[in-house]
Amino acid sequence: MYQGQPNMETVVKYFPYYVFSNMGGVDKIDALLGFYRTFFRSRKWFHRIFFHFMDVCLVNAWLVYRRDMKETASVEKPLTLYLFKAAVSEVLRKQNQPIMQKPRMGRPFTPQPDPARGYKRKLPQDEVIVDQMGHFPGSNSLRKRCKNTSCIGKTTTFCLKCKVHLCITSFRNCFCDFHGIDPDQYD
Repeated sequence: MYQGQPNMETVVKYFPYYVFSNMGGVDKIDALLGFYRTFFRSRKWFHRIFFHFMDVCLVNAWLVYRRDMKETASVEKPLTLYLFKAAVSEVLRKQNQPIMQKPRMGRPFTPQPDPARGYKRKLPQDEVIVDQMGHFPGSNSLRKRCKNTSCIGKTTTFCLKCKVHLCITSFRNCFCDFHGIDPDQYD
């Protein structure tokens, strides 16, 4: 070897250490992206890039969500990646949507029968409950228990968007309490 030539042994010897020490979870992200990838066939290249980065954002958000659940020592079990993506898509689908939409073309809608007695219907996500968009009181002939946590009464009034029964009376307004609305701001 002559003067001024770099020593190739030291470069080769330490190269894998430097590469793998700075990976910082890239392999983990790639593995998690492969589990529930959003497949979207399109000839437009920017559609594929958009859905890839959407998947990356969702995986990163799920990792932060799991880390926060561990730090707060929450008693509830954290959602799996699949359920987390489903919950995010459900919230994005329902949030800021008006209740009345134009009728669609095609076969008419046939209403689904009510669930059997004893079946507990899930409440919508918190983001949908408090978005203050399209929540209108409706009425029907069935008296069901109010879903507000501080109320035990029965009512025929329900939210058209959330599909939950809520009281609206002269001395309590569970509809506003449930949706996070201050009823005094409209006086």
